[in-house]
Amino acid sequence: MSDSRELSIQAIIGRMIKTEHRATFTDCDAYGHVSSARYLEMAINHRMSAVTEQLGIDTLHAAQNLSFAMVNKEVHLDFRSAAKFDDYLVIESWVEKIKRLRMTIHVRISDKETGKVRCALTIMSVAIDLASELPCRLPDTFMPIEGVNPLILPWAPKHPKDV
Repeated sequence: MSDSRELSIQAIIGRMIKTEHRATFTDCDAYGHVSSARYLEMAINHRMSAVTEQLGIDTLHAAQNLSFAMVNKEVHLDFRSAAKFDDYLVIESWVEKIKRLRMTIHVRISDKETGKVRCALTIMSVAIDLASELPCRLPDTFMPIEGVNPLILPWAPKHPKDV
């Protein structure tokens, strides 16, 4: 019998997670702008922390006990405008679609004060079996961490309100 908290992995499609980041000196290039590499690093750090804290998916548990992990296979980074040292940034992301072995994730990094998008990323992640190092099927369901309900998260912009 399944636990009543168990959710379909499809339930996370379109659910937006959000974190903030203050641009630091080491985020910036010689011109004082946040570098493209740092935007990618911000996006990955955002996903790792917010997936656990807001979606309730324990990625470390999946790696240790289920022997699979998500690997970023392809990344498209669309630089829109420069953020600078000490700017406050909002990082939002959502899963756009899930297929058997992969998921497509959108990340938007915006200026907190103006809302202007600084960078948009599309990431295609693939599930990898850690023992064989080969792609593997994503689980159909997951058990959110106790006290976390991903179904109360807001919907991503322009996303259907019912999945």
